[in-house]
Amino acid sequence: MMNKPVQLAAPVIEPITLAEARADVKVDLPEDDARLQREIRAAREQFESETGVILTSRPMRIAFDCFNGEIWIPTGPVLSIDALRYVDMAGEVQTLEPSAYQWRAGIYEAYVRPAYGRSWPQARPQYDSVQIDFTAGWPGTGGESPSADLVPGNIKQALLWLVAKYFDDSAATAYGDGIDRIINAYKVGRVA
Repeated sequence: MMNKPVQLAAPVIEPITLAEARADVKVDLPEDDARLQREIRAAREQFESETGVILTSRPMRIAFDCFNGEIWIPTGPVLSIDALRYVDMAGEVQTLEPSAYQWRAGIYEAYVRPAYGRSWPQARPQYDSVQIDFTAGWPGTGGESPSADLVPGNIKQALLWLVAKYFDDSAATAYGDGIDRIINAYKVGRVA
């Protein structure tokens, strides 16, 4: 069984800025900033939850109850596989060397399998006996100079519409279909 990926740390930036949100909802009062920041975060979280697409870079983990031929990570873009650990038959946690496996990034997902000529080791039959730590998010949104410039414009627009909807519920009618169409276009591993 596979668990839902969990984030290990919060993102350092959001895909849209406070200035972009203020301009879009047409407010310029500093007392609205804290509310807008919460709504920006809520919009990102809603988009990520509904699509499986991680918008800004952060460390994540996914756990499985066993190894199988090819492991599917149903979220992304995956930027790196940082660690692959398993519980061996003696109950000890082991970390596989990167040379023991290979991975391939899909557009919004990744796949991990044993390296050529290798097979997965025997993992203890228990919940979460295999764990993969990885970094996911749009390229350029992490590191020393993070920027959301590479996040697609239609995603940013959907987030701005969500912020407007949260800020003023009357915007829900105006933007609802557009938000749904954009979210459906990015859904990972399931039919929209």
